Amino acid sequence: MGRRDLEYVVIAVMLLSGLYVVISGLATDLLGWSLFAPHRYMGRVFAGLVLLHLALKRRQIAAYLRRGFGRRPDRKPST
Repeated sequence: MGRRDLEYVVIAVMLLSGLYVVISGLATDLLGWSLFAPHRYMGRVFAGLVLLHLALKRRQIAAYLRRGFGRRPDRKPST
């Protein structure tokens, strides 16, 4: 499995775990379950996957930030 494949797997699992966190969070709130353990643990898994995703995409993020906050060449005034 290559790096690109790993990125896609992480994104897919992140999407599924995010949906589970949202749905179980809503169920916890609506049904009054104060300590629903699977929701808490999946939230931690989701946070870890987000950090892994950011680590895998660090070069693209750094390039975007350099391009976004970097100096832009001065433009000549149009006459």
